[in-house]
Amino acid sequence: MSSHEIRNHRSTDDELIQKVGEESRRKIRLRQTGADKPWLGMGLMGLVGWSITIPGLLGLLSGIWIDQHWPSPFSWTLMLLAGGIGLGCLNVWYWLGRQADEMDSESGQDRSEDKDGKDRP
Repeated sequence: MSSHEIRNHRSTDDELIQKVGEESRRKIRLRQTGADKPWLGMGLMGLVGWSITIPGLLGLLSGIWIDQHWPSPFSWTLMLLAGGIGLGCLNVWYWLGRQADEMDSESGQDRSEDKDGKDRP
């Protein structure tokens, strides 16, 4: 094994150690705050599901009402159902993106704690 391969192997090991350390600190922080409960995960799945279902149902009901009162060659029920589901998916995509950004900022804070060797408030 050449010295270049050994250096690459060491940097890969260091990255793995850093990632494992960040994940373990995040899990410890979640346990301390009580946010790692299994019900929380199920609640988040339910929140995502309802975030798509509610706009879809509203679009469906609105479309049915429009189709009954103003008949047209277009199915407002299908169009508004698709629009509601699309709107719900965009809402979930935005919400999950914000959650990912928060997790990234927390892991960035963990990295700064590692460099100093002490916790920051």
